[in-house]
Amino acid sequence: MAKQRIRNDVYEEYYNDESRYYYCIGGRWSAKTYEAIQDIVDRLLVFGGKAAMMRKVYGSIKDTLYADTIKYLKEHGIEYTKTVSPLHITVDGKDIIFKGADDPEKLKGLSDVSYVLLDEVNEFSEMDIETIDQSIRGPGYQALYMCHNPVPKVPGSQYWFERWFKVNKTAGSVKRYYDNSLGAYVSTLKTTYKDNAFCPDHVERRLEGYKETNPSLYLLWTLGEYAEIQGAVFKNYDVIDHVPEGLDPPGYGIDFGFSNDPATLVRIWHNSTDIYIQGLIYSTSLTNKEFYDIIVSKGVSNYDEIIADSAEPKSIKDLYNYGLLNIAGAKKRGYYKEETVQILQAYKIHLLDGDTDLQREFSTYSWKRDKTGRQIPKLQDGNDHYIDAAIMYCHEKLGVGSSVVY
Repeated sequence: MAKQRIRNDVYEEYYNDESRYYYCIGGRWSAKTYEAIQDIVDRLLVFGGKAAMMRKVYGSIKDTLYADTIKYLKEHGIEYTKTVSPLHITVDGKDIIFKGADDPEKLKGLSDVSYVLLDEVNEFSEMDIETIDQSIRGPGYQALYMCHNPVPKVPGSQYWFERWFKVNKTAGSVKRYYDNSLGAYVSTLKTTYKDNAFCPDHVERRLEGYKETNPSLYLLWTLGEYAEIQGAVFKNYDVIDHVPEGLDPPGYGIDFGFSNDPATLVRIWHNSTDIYIQGLIYSTSLTNKEFYDIIVSKGVSNYDEIIADSAEPKSIKDLYNYGLLNIAGAKKRGYYKEETVQILQAYKIHLLDGDTDLQREFSTYSWKRDKTGRQIPKLQDGNDHYIDAAIMYCHEKLGVGSSVVY
């Protein structure tokens, strides 16, 4: 039997109507995506219909929206069936499909859908939203759920979602209004971790700690505000859709993580002027065997060159024993990150489209500031899991260090 759902108070109010558009912008751990999943599942069970859950890039869905939906169903004792290829969940005979907007063809097939969740909606273009909105023609009540974290502010410009939606400045305050240009009712909400009664204490301490250690991230992730990143490290990067021909075979960088911090894997190509970085794995709670299995599934061979964080010698040894025979630990020294960053700043960096965590890290990575606000030559910590993996590899391969081979 299904357990009674437990909803945070502000979301109970937020979803207690039948708006066409639900737009929630919130800081980290504000439960915005999880609450949207709850509301959609509730509506499916009570009213029927079909739902679609979407990210811009289909490849990012399995470890995010799909995993979060299954987590919710398990926690509440709701019976379901699932498939992985394609990603699909059935609850009490009602279908939940998962789609990406990275291919225009994937935007089709929404004509029988009533509820659509767009997670990290800032990834979507305005044309994506127009296309999806006009494609929803499922029976009965229809709704478009949209949520995302605040993103770094671009001076002198406005994001499309800033133009579309009016949001109360006070976090935890619902705004509902009729929008003549959209021709429908809109509900908006800004939230922070304080609106999530289930936010762990250690996360709360980390988020509040950014007030002193990283004021820009404090605005973005803790307060849910837009912020212009001060002292951004990387201004020499762009996002591309493919790697040019003629480059040498790539190498790989690994940063280990587990319960709170993700384990990451990047694929890197480089020549004398350019570095190309592709994010491959960004996942928490992986054992070393699970990590190895996913690494191999991403096309990494047992003889590909891999540089990993030498602070985890046991993990490196495990991966070697499983079959990664060309893995080495980065020989780190004091200020190795700062040294490597200075080298990277001399290159043109190209991020492969398809992983928004990679793009987010490069857009928000910044230098520390002292108590007077003066920038100092030390790097901020806590927003650098993919970047750390890239630094491990580049530290060894671009003339800074030498590897410790296992």
